[in-house]
Amino acid sequence: MNRFIITISFILVLLLHLSLINFFKTTKTESTQQIQNNSIKLQLSKVNEVKNEVTQEKVVEPKIEQKKEIVKKELPKKTFTPTITKSKEITKEEKSEIKEEIQAQNSSSNEIKNSTPISEHKKLEVNNQEYMNQYRNRLREEINKNKTYPTISKKLKEEGKVIISFRVLQNGIFSEIKLLVSSDKERLDKAALNALYDTKQFEPFDNKIVNKEYLDFEVPIDFKLN
Repeated sequence: MNRFIITISFILVLLLHLSLINFFKTTKTESTQQIQNNSIKLQLSKVNEVKNEVTQEKVVEPKIEQKKEIVKKELPKKTFTPTITKSKEITKEEKSEIKEEIQAQNSSSNEIKNSTPISEHKKLEVNNQEYMNQYRNRLREEINKNKTYPTISKKLKEEGKVIISFRVLQNGIFSEIKLLVSSDKERLDKAALNALYDTKQFEPFDNKIVNKEYLDFEVPIDFKLN
């Protein structure tokens, strides 16, 4: 038992020694690192101080002052004397000449305005309206040619006005023929519709002037005894 206790105590003592040795080693390394860091910081601070001294030495203030003095010497003082111009009095003859020039300019501008031609767009509109009016009149004449006055209506002296709506396609064929306004006489209404059905077709309209697929018309047909 005594031997066992002695060995254990010996081992413990060894462990303590080893731990102490390690502790001292670590403390030494830390201290050396701190010393190195401090030395590096000191060196950096010295380098910065040297740089600052160098830059301060480079900046030379007297040169700027010399430049200012040179500029002041080169720029002499100038004395400005104001020049007063007397306004000329306009004579009556000059006033009359100016008025005549203004009147001449106004008259020339008015002549230009009056002589300006009508724009192409307006010309096209006028041509379209004229073409449509002529086409409508010819169409109405063609329908009136095919109109027949019922004999019974003539004997009974029936008169009236009928308005018929219809559509003219590009090829001139009539479609959608309808009684729009009645004459209150059945025979006259039928005679007006028959005038359209007998005509059936008219000349095709010009696609270049009228850019449409069809044209709608309302044509009045009169029945009057002479």
